[in-house]
Amino acid sequence: MLAVQALTKADIRTIVVSTGPGSYTGIRVGLATVLGLRAALGTNCFGLTSLEALSLLGPRGEPVTAIVPMGRNLLCMQSFGFQRAESGPRILSESELIDSGPSTNILVAHGDIFPRLSNLADHGFRLVNAGTNIASYLCSASDSEFATTDLSPLFVERNSV
Repeated sequence: MLAVQALTKADIRTIVVSTGPGSYTGIRVGLATVLGLRAALGTNCFGLTSLEALSLLGPRGEPVTAIVPMGRNLLCMQSFGFQRAESGPRILSESELIDSGPSTNILVAHGDIFPRLSNLADHGFRLVNAGTNIASYLCSASDSEFATTDLSPLFVERNSV
């Protein structure tokens, strides 16, 4: 990848990684890779959650809820007010989203689940399609208040309902 861009390892100044939520193995492999690169190259490394990165796609100054797919038709959502977490992340089914869902009326949804959530507009929610390139949003958010040098993983478990 570096050769294609005519770069060397010395050109890598910052690495940004998602700390979750996501698959247990995927998050652990991603973080382990970044920690190894940081040790080997001495680069700056920042982490933030995919939910934090997506929350920045909402209208400035308005509270939003970010939603990402979790597999098995489950979603992970977190509400943000004025670019600060207003709740912890939680996992729920699509049907639970309407009944006990977000505290905001603006939903920023990952592109893979956006079509399935389009019926939420009928319930008064405003939907923002975040697309599927979460990596670009993570990079864009690397200078946000969410980016941290603490690379602890975020693993979210579903509460028994």
